[in-house]
Amino acid sequence: MRVLMVLFAIVALIWVFNKDINNEVEVVTYEPPLPQEYTIINQATKDLAIEEEGKTNTESLRSPIWDTIENNKEALKKEIIKALPLYANKPELFIVTNLLFRDEIIKFNEHAFLVTAQNSPESKYIIDKVKEKDKILFSSILPYLKPAGDKAKEICDTYSYSNCDPYINVLVDLGNVYNIQEKYEDAIPYLETASEHMNCFTDMKLMSPEQEVHTQLGLSYLGLKQFDAAVRELEASKPKAISFSTQMFGWKSELAMELQNVGYHEASEAYWKAEITFWEKEIINNIENEQLLKIKRKMKEKAEMFLSDLSK
Repeated sequence: MRVLMVLFAIVALIWVFNKDINNEVEVVTYEPPLPQEYTIINQATKDLAIEEEGKTNTESLRSPIWDTIENNKEALKKEIIKALPLYANKPELFIVTNLLFRDEIIKFNEHAFLVTAQNSPESKYIIDKVKEKDKILFSSILPYLKPAGDKAKEICDTYSYSNCDPYINVLVDLGNVYNIQEKYEDAIPYLETASEHMNCFTDMKLMSPEQEVHTQLGLSYLGLKQFDAAVRELEASKPKAISFSTQMFGWKSELAMELQNVGYHEASEAYWKAEITFWEKEIINNIENEQLLKIKRKMKEKAEMFLSDLSK
């Protein structure tokens, strides 16, 4: 009897041990989208998957995916360039490409702010140095972003996807870089393709793609002095509904301000009035939420400030 009990205990322990192992495997199981050699792309994709499941370390202010990208930029660029001809059907590749671009373009925004803030006698020297850094930045970005944009355009032009967010994001990224470099003709084909495929965006609650796409396309037309086309894009850039990005950052006003600067006051006025009306409705809908009310009132005040500038 004692022998049977011992045997039963051993079997039970083995069963429990195997169950624990299986449970651990289920928790950490991850299917990398690309072959094993693409270490950083796979790690970034894994970080993103963990973040979307809400399992990131809340003690850290920075998500692991951004550390993965920041600490491996040059190696990541090489992986993207190598993977694009072979794995363009993998949306994860374009998601990581977009994240890398977003992390890098922060430097340009910092430089732009620095240039705007300069009023000292040494400002020309500083501005020239900043512009030189921007040239180096874009010469680093384009070797991976241009082939990614070409692949994204080819995919969007050829196939009808139910989920093409990653491809559109990369198209807009490339158009954005060309606009910053004032290469407007180069930007337009990518941005026009993006504008034709916005209906396949899957998460309209997160962002309002029409703002980003039509604003950048309008800036391209404006750079080429195609003013009527730029005005049409301004109208199309108005967000159709509230999204997280709209709520946090408001309407994208760059195109309206640029058109206002070149004398298109009527189009700009219509834009600011539409934005004010948009926020007025949002304020009514969130009358009991003090935190949201504060944000939306600030957005409304910002639009009213731009509108008042027209009368000066």
